[in-house]
Amino acid sequence: MANSSGPLAERIEIHKSCKTLESVVNILNDYCEAANAIVSLQKKLAKALRESASGKCVADIPASALNASATIFESMAEVDSKFAKFADKECDGVSAEVKKWFKKLAKEERTHDEKIASANQKIKQAGQIYERKVKKNPRDAADEHTRYMNLLSTLGPEVNKEKYWNAVATMPYS
Repeated sequence: MANSSGPLAERIEIHKSCKTLESVVNILNDYCEAANAIVSLQKKLAKALRESASGKCVADIPASALNASATIFESMAEVDSKFAKFADKECDGVSAEVKKWFKKLAKEERTHDEKIASANQKIKQAGQIYERKVKKNPRDAADEHTRYMNLLSTLGPEVNKEKYWNAVATMPYS
């Protein structure tokens, strides 16, 4: 069923996929915020451990253990900070690409809807003109019918093609 340009899907399926992509981007953003919060907490914990170790009533062995723990948390904060920056950068990139694609999709859907509305309006007008002319002058009915059918045979395939390409669209992430 799939062609060389990627899997095919209906408009409804594309909108469902858009919702899931939006959810992924939002959760990725939440994840980045959580990663930054963890870095902040690690730094605060390291500082608190160092302050506890420097207290006058703390013996040497517990002070050394507290300082070692502080060093570990500082190192973790440094590594996690780099990771959080990288994750933020990737999240921003993904968000920008998804936003760009959503705008493109909306523009294509608007263009399609306008084409369909225009073609339907032409068909409706042709039908009304045909009915008026036939009522006015029944002798010209055959000629008017021929003109009406020519218009339908011209617009019909165009509308069907447009509806087909709207109902069956190529997904962008193939």
